[in-house]
Amino acid sequence: MTFGHKMNRRIAIGICAAGIGFLALLGLMTFAFYDRVGMKFLHMEVYQNDQLVLLTMFMAPDRERAEDFRRRAGLEPFASDSQAARVKADEDNPLRASLTGPVRIRIVHVNRLMTSVSLTNLILLRGSPESPKWYLAPEEIQRARRAASY
Repeated sequence: MTFGHKMNRRIAIGICAAGIGFLALLGLMTFAFYDRVGMKFLHMEVYQNDQLVLLTMFMAPDRERAEDFRRRAGLEPFASDSQAARVKADEDNPLRASLTGPVRIRIVHVNRLMTSVSLTNLILLRGSPESPKWYLAPEEIQRARRAASY
């Protein structure tokens, strides 16, 4: 075997390895994309006295029902619009906010209203004192279900 033959073989092996790496990366990207197919982005809007005080975003499977959207609204969202947020944490607990008076919760997909419920008073929670990602307290999910007759 000549030196040139060994060199060509090394180059071929390198190209083959690079090709396998590229295919693996392409496969991961495809998996990541298809993992999101069948999902929709939803907005949860919370109004207090007819003023928008909270806007969060979360994902849900395309075929999920309205009562499941409310359950998801009780989990930390993946994003929150900090410019729309007018939620103030309770003085004694920075992880909780108590909204008093009439409150309306709307869950919207694009411009389509998926579900809406009106309550009196509402408790929101967040994971850390600095987080703008407020979500519904578990007991509020139950109240919303009862108010919506689910």
